[in-house]
Amino acid sequence: MSQKTLLSTDDVRDRFSKAMSTMYQAEVPQYGTLLELVECVNQEMLGQQPELYRRLEAQGELARLSVERHGAIRVGTAGELSMLRRLFAVMGMYPVGYYDPKAVIEGPPHRECAILLRQTSFKALEESIRFAGDTQGTHTARFGEVEQRGVALTPKGRALYDQLLNDGRKQATELDNDAHQAVRNSVFAAFPDSDQAMRREGLAYFHYHLTDAGQAAKDCTDKDTEALIAQGLIEAQPITYEDFLPVSAAGIFQSSLGGAQSEAYVGSANRDSFEEALGA
Repeated sequence: MSQKTLLSTDDVRDRFSKAMSTMYQAEVPQYGTLLELVECVNQEMLGQQPELYRRLEAQGELARLSVERHGAIRVGTAGELSMLRRLFAVMGMYPVGYYDPKAVIEGPPHRECAILLRQTSFKALEESIRFAGDTQGTHTARFGEVEQRGVALTPKGRALYDQLLNDGRKQATELDNDAHQAVRNSVFAAFPDSDQAMRREGLAYFHYHLTDAGQAAKDCTDKDTEALIAQGLIEAQPITYEDFLPVSAAGIFQSSLGGAQSEAYVGSANRDSFEEALGA
């Protein structure tokens, strides 16, 4: 009896995500153009910031820089939702949260040292479509996002982030975008904006590795991490945030729905019904 070769959940997930991207690029050629644009911007920034290039190269991140990080699949029935849950389980994925468009687009203001995730989106365009039953109509199902990912935050760092985000929202009620950004910049001044400060205060995650000098210093007996970093024997590299900020996507979905549709959707949001349909 021949032994079967089974793919790991990681391999299945990788193949699935690549197939989804290929299909989407075939359906929406502009998406392929967007990927090319992102690649050009990435390369331009790396050319301007040699230290960033060196850091990403040392972490093995260059090859993953332009990889698409997440996607969305829209379904129309409870049965389809339950089926997708089972499909995702094959890929080692499982439900971890819930959101609706009650939230606004989330993300910290521009910083010297990026944290978590900042997103912007291209509003979905209205497209003609032929529905089941040969009915002609329109929908606005497709849209794109551009992300900037920063360092992953510790529970302490995330608590501070959430506190400042909520403070900023309260102060920015009814303000226009420029005033909103000014409020966020002022509020987030309380969050340290240097790798060194975030590391020392335990706000973010870092990977520690020996430098060339550290590998050569075999007789060093100092065990104090800060002293070793100061001596150039150890280097601390920020760990990139790889997760998803659901409330960010909620705001993007909301912007794509439009005013009246958005309000109607918010009114009908129901977490209990969602979990029942999901079967989780």
